[in-house]
Order: sequence, then C-alpha cells, then structure tokens
Amino acid sequence: MATFGERLKDLRKTHNLRQKDLAKELGLAQTTIANYEQGTRFPNQDILNKFADYFKVSLDYLLGRVDIHDFRKDLEEIKVYKGKKEEYLKEIELKYFNILLSGKRDEAYNLVNGAIRNGIDIKDIYKYVFEVSLKRVGELWEKNKLSISDEHYFSQSTETIMSQLCSNIYLIPKKDKLAVTLSVNSEFHTLGIRMITDFLELDGWNTIFLGNNIPTKSVVDLIKTKKPDLLAISVTMNFNFNLAKDLINTIRSYEETKNLKIIVGGRAFNFQKNAWKEVGADGYAKDGFEAIRVANNLIN
Repeated sequence: MATFGERLKDLRKTHNLRQKDLAKELGLAQTTIANYEQGTRFPNQDILNKFADYFKVSLDYLLGRVDIHDFRKDLEEIKVYKGKKEEYLKEIELKYFNILLSGKRDEAYNLVNGAIRNGIDIKDIYKYVFEVSLKRVGELWEKNKLSISDEHYFSQSTETIMSQLCSNIYLIPKKDKLAVTLSVNSEFHTLGIRMITDFLELDGWNTIFLGNNIPTKSVVDLIKTKKPDLLAISVTMNFNFNLAKDLINTIRSYEETKNLKIIVGGRAFNFQKNAWKEVGADGYAKDGFEAIRVANNLIN
C-alpha cells in the first residue's frame, strides 16, 4: 500500500498542481506540502479532511489503506425515477456504494429514501442496492482492496439504514402468519437473515428476529410458546452446516414442533445445490423475493 506522502504527491501531480499551487489552495506553506510528501511531517485531522475534500477521495485512499480513489464521485441529484427502473437502480447502487464508503451515512440514507419516495419498491432497494453493494464490498475486501474495518462499517451502516426505513415496513397490513428468523450459533453474520425478515414483513408476515447465538433450547421453547408458521435459518460459513442440521433435528424431535415448516438460506447454501435437503429443511431461498415465494408456498 502507498504511504500518505506518496498518495498526496500522486494526487497533486494528477491535478497538474505544483506544491506551491496546492499550498495556496489550502492555505498552507509550500514547505509544509513538501514535508508531507517526503514523510517528515504528518497532518492533523482537519488538514487531512481538507485534502480529502479537495481531491474528492476518501480518507482511506488518502492514507494508503485502499487503492480505489473514486469513493467521492460527483454526488449530484439523481433524476426522478421515470420508469427505467433497472438503469435507475444501477445508478442508485453505485452512488450508494460511493457515498457510504466516503463515510456519509446520512446522505446514503437520504439517497435510498428518496428513491422510495420516487416510486421504487423498498424490496428492490434491498435486492438491487443493499445486496449488490454488500457483495461488491465483500469482493473488494477479499482482494485486500478494502480493510476489515471498511467492510464492517459498510455492513453496520447498511443495517442502520435498514432500521431507519422500518417505518415504511410496519405500515403494511399484516396477515395471520408468523415467522421466526435467526442465524445459527457461531455465526457472526446476521445482515442477510435480517433482510429476509424485512422481506417477510413487507409481504405482510409478522416476524420475530432472533439474530444469532441463541441456544437451541431457547429456540425450541420460543417455538412451543409462539407457535410460528415458519422458521427461517441462515448459514454463512460451510463449517456451520452441522449446526443447522442439529437445530432442525432437535426441533423435529418434539411432538409440538416436528411439523414446523423450515426454510434455510445464506451463502453456505448458495453453492451447494441440495444442501438444504441434507440438513432437513423444507425449502431453500437464495434471496428475499424467493423467500417470500417459498414461505407462502409452504404455508399455503
């Protein structure tokens, strides 16, 4: 990875600026710029922000933590949606990705909320904006082009934005259907199952989202008490297949819960065609739209 001094020098030259030109633009001395580029001095937070804003790059790029520099692209207003949904959603996703990685979570929220007000279904925001951008972030992290802190920030911020959009979800009239949703024990990833939960809510289901690391006995006791119509289980890591299988087998071992309909999903199942059958589930869903279809088919 490049150093701050190397990045600063590269950005300055890319913009055809001399040291004294950049110094004048930012109200600094030329010797200060020279010292930064040589690595003999390092700027404080305010000056770092000035550099990032001036060159329209993220702090992570400026500090040499990532190699993608266009996180702060021109964030002009997106045209009001006029029917070309596919193109519009691609534009929204790219801007959401850039805005959020630049650390502007409020702007990212306003972007997707504005799209919803312009007529985009919130389910399309989940699938074509949140899901696509999260996949993009994951791929960049796997290629060492993003740090783990960047990946966590993006995921946690997206989950926060989803929570802010909940007011749109809970206004939907509810059916007489209840789903319990969770990730298996030892899983740290819950964003996918949270999305599935929201999709079910958007379809009119009542839901109980348990998150992760819930003891099997507690899950069984809740099922006995609440008597849900459906249980949705997420597994991200392949080595957690057995945890899903054990949970399902335990549920099937009780008379009161043995007939509960169970669907599974998550990255671990996406690459193994019949894995959902091997763990004893009644169905598999690769995304929110399919979760709604499979869930309703199983219950109806």
